Parts: sequence; structure tokens; C-alpha cells
Amino acid sequence: MGCWSRSADPALVVFEGGRAAGYWEKRLQQVRRAAVQDLLARAGQAQCFDPVVLVTDDAEWGQALQAEAPGLVVWRTGATPFHFGRCLKDVVASLGLERVLYMGGGAAPLASPALLARLAAAGAVPEGAAPGRLVANNLYSADIVGFAPALAALESIDLPAEDNILAWRLHQQAGLPVAPAPDSLALHLDIDTPAELAVLALAPQTGPCTRAALARWSELPLARYRQLMAAFQDEWAEVSIWGRVGSKTWGFLDRHTRCRLRVFSEERGMKALGRDASGQAVSFLGYLMDEIGPSAFFRRFGQASQVLAVDTRVLFAHRRLVLPTEERFLSDLGLWQEIRTPWLRDFTRAATEAPLPVLLGGHSLVAGGLPVLAAVAEGGEFVV
Repeated sequence: MGCWSRSADPALVVFEGGRAAGYWEKRLQQVRRAAVQDLLARAGQAQCFDPVVLVTDDAEWGQALQAEAPGLVVWRTGATPFHFGRCLKDVVASLGLERVLYMGGGAAPLASPALLARLAAAGAVPEGAAPGRLVANNLYSADIVGFAPALAALESIDLPAEDNILAWRLHQQAGLPVAPAPDSLALHLDIDTPAELAVLALAPQTGPCTRAALARWSELPLARYRQLMAAFQDEWAEVSIWGRVGSKTWGFLDRHTRCRLRVFSEERGMKALGRDASGQAVSFLGYLMDEIGPSAFFRRFGQASQVLAVDTRVLFAHRRLVLPTEERFLSDLGLWQEIRTPWLRDFTRAATEAPLPVLLGGHSLVAGGLPVLAAVAEGGEFVV
């Protein structure tokens, strides 16, 4: 292996892999891989990363990408079961990387070469400053993390099994000071569920490989998303949002929409704090749904709003539901007829038959997707 320890540029390390078990998981994975192709192309245009590393368990796919971009370093994961932190440390140590910008495969599919260059610059240590540096798109639940010195920092923390808590541990346990990330909507949209695919289908900044993969998704409930965009620009409309909505997201929507907003923010940091896994997550709106049932719940919202967007993972955690990924995706798509879990089937049917459009997804829908849709609806250019 080569050593890039003397390079002034950070390494871009992209993780994309894992076994997709179900039909919808496999189809979503195809879009994520297309987004990785677009990301690697844009990283090449940015000309500020050395090296660019793809970490994957699919050697054939990695080799195909390497044939298109000979400078790409493909790192094959080998350990079973996969452990994110240990794998990242192996990559950093083996390649001798001093500065790293880590990105999950579905992270920032709208990021431009200019934004990637700004991310690289944000992670640079100013002359005369202490050696440590950390930049993340979300300190408490990140899928984009720039950090230095890379190996020393990783050796100072409890290596996380998943990426979302990496930034927090680098800050708390390694003591890396946090630098501000670039202010861009693109950093908060992550391809995690079918909901983000609907957003990408409506965003003009979506890359060519991703758009080609999306063309095969006739099942996306785009009409509901277009209704949301129209409501955003209607001064008489009310839009309700329920889930892990931060003040920054709320503030952006307040500035860039004409409608009135009803925001029900619950369980921010739920996953990073382990509240879903521990059974501590609770939802006040979830208690209301428990009492009156999904159909009556959505009827009530229909009396107060024209559109409702729901981060359903908060509700699932509130109900202590451990659902297969395939069933969660079916719910996001509104395909209630194919869902086997009785409560989830009834909930999804009630949402699709509600008297108002209901958008179902996860954290990335309410935190990243809605601001993108608002910006597109407004017709202005947003920084990517």
C-alpha cells in the first residue's frame, strides 16, 4: 500500500457496502451506488483529495469503478461481522492517512465539486493552531466527518460500530475542536429511505448516474411531494412536520416558505443516544395515536393542515417496534397491501387514505429533504 501522509490534501474515504436482503433494499442500494459514482466524479472535479478511497465488500463493483477512475483506491472489507470503526482505523493506518474526510455512500448526493472543496478546506488546521480538527454535518449524528490527526484521533476513542456517533466521540473522547461545516442544504440529505429518492427525483441538482437509477422507480409517491411543494408556496396553507426536526431546519423553512408551519419536534438525537435501542424513546403524538388510532389521528391532522410529513422512526421507537427494513420501506412508499405487520399495515393504509397528503420517511426526510423541496419550490438557487 502507498502512503499519503505527506500530502497536503485530505483523503476522501467513502464507505458503501453491506448485504441488501430484500427487494426494496436491493433497489435502494442500486441508487446509493449510482450516487457514489456521481460523488466520485464530483470529487475528481474538485481536485482537492489525495487519495480517494472506496471501502466496500463488493470487489466486483469496486473494480468496475476503479476501471473508470484508475486513481481510485478500492479497499475490500474482510472482517465478519463488519465493524465500522475498526475498518476505518485499518484504512487510515494502512494507507498512512493524516487528514480524512469520511462520507457514507448515501451522504450528500446533491453535493457539488465546489461544496466538496469547501468541506476539504473546513477540515484544514489553521497555521499556528493546535493539531486537532473536526468538521461534521451533524455533530450528534453524522455521516460526513472530516478529522485530523486521523490515526491518533481514532486510537483515542472507543471505535463505534456505526458511523453516526463517530463525530461525537472524536470531539468528546479525542478532544478534537469542532470547526464549522459549510452552510449548505446538500450536507443534510442522505439516501437512507425511499423518501429521499422522491426528493432527488424532484431536485434539478441530482447527478446523472443517480437520475438514471431513479428513472426505474415508478413507485415513488411523487404526487404527494409535489403537493407539499405547492403548499410551501401557498400563503393560505398549513404544513405540519412531525419528528426529529432541529431549529436550523425549522428556521430555514420559516424563511423560505410562504405557508404556516406546525412543527412537532420529538426525540432529536434518538439514534446517537441509543434511546431507540434502549426503549427510552417516547412521543407525545405517538400517545395520541395510541389512544384514537391512526385513521382518526390523520383525520384530525386533515382538519388543521394541508400536508403532513412524518419521521416515522420516532413513532416506531415509541411503540417499541423492531421492523424489517423491507417493511419500513414499504410503509415509506405507501404500499400497505404488502406489509405483514398488522399495526404497520393499518398505519400505512390510514396514511395513504388520509384526507390530506401524508409523506412518510425517516430523519433525512424532515431534516434534509424538506428544506431541499422548499428551496426547489421557491425557485431560487441554493448553495450545493
